[in-house]
Amino acid sequence: MNEGPVDNLAGHRARHDTAEAGLRALEWVVRAGESEELVRLTGARVRRRRRQWFAGVGVVAALFAVAIGLVRSVPSTASSSQTVAMTSVVVVPARHLLVDGSVVDVKEGAQMEIHFSPEVRRIVLAAGEAHFQVAKDPLRPFVVSAGGVEVRAVGTEFSVVHETASVEVLVTEGRVAVAKARGPQAAGTDDPPLADDGVTSLGVLDAGSRLYIELVDVRVAKHVPVAASATEIRQRLAWRVPRLEFSGTPLAEVVEMFNRHGGNRLVIDPSIAGMQVSGALRADDVESLLIMVQNEFGIGSHVQGDGTVLLRRR
Repeated sequence: MNEGPVDNLAGHRARHDTAEAGLRALEWVVRAGESEELVRLTGARVRRRRRQWFAGVGVVAALFAVAIGLVRSVPSTASSSQTVAMTSVVVVPARHLLVDGSVVDVKEGAQMEIHFSPEVRRIVLAAGEAHFQVAKDPLRPFVVSAGGVEVRAVGTEFSVVHETASVEVLVTEGRVAVAKARGPQAAGTDDPPLADDGVTSLGVLDAGSRLYIELVDVRVAKHVPVAASATEIRQRLAWRVPRLEFSGTPLAEVVEMFNRHGGNRLVIDPSIAGMQVSGALRADDVESLLIMVQNEFGIGSHVQGDGTVLLRRR
């Protein structure tokens, strides 16, 4: 016997309510991260009961729920990444604060190990370049080992470059002693502090001097340091200065970046604070910044009585 209109309506409502309840449950499963397991189990059931119509509906509902989950999640992530515009970036070298208070800046690609003991603070620079700001501790010398060369300091600043066939030491503050280790000390790990009978002295370097050592035969250096000018030191250690990258960034924000990361003293006229500028400069390269804003916007600079540099329209 055929169903009447009332029976048909009741049946449709029952199926509709069941479908809605099923979709809500399936959406919860998708959010919980179990959609793949649900599809797997449902697919197995379908294979066992292919001729049952409701099993087929379950598969469609499960796939539909998965599709809903993907549609809801994927575009939201993409749109959020598109709406967040990064207008400025500060690129700085890796910096390590050691337990004794010393600071080490490591150039990209350098390989370094730290070996501290009660007797000596030792850094093994296997390759690359690093700059050291050493905390004073007369009872525990600070030693950098690089290719069998030992650089010893108490409280000072210096950089060491370890290349395949050479080591170079550049002192920027204080004084360091440079020596060639003999025997097991050249390994650089778990070795005792430097001693007079364990090394061959290559000289003492004061601030503003450097020493280049060929690892094939250390004697070619002749233990004679070479004076390094302020310009040369600045160029050799340029990698330590933060690089500022900005695109469509308000001039006021760019000036703040230069002051914070370059130690500059720039001030800006409020009327030009919103001008957008783009470029990539070192944080200490104020001259290039001033030239750029002058050429692009006609903005001049004026040194004030307190030493600050004012940026304003000409």
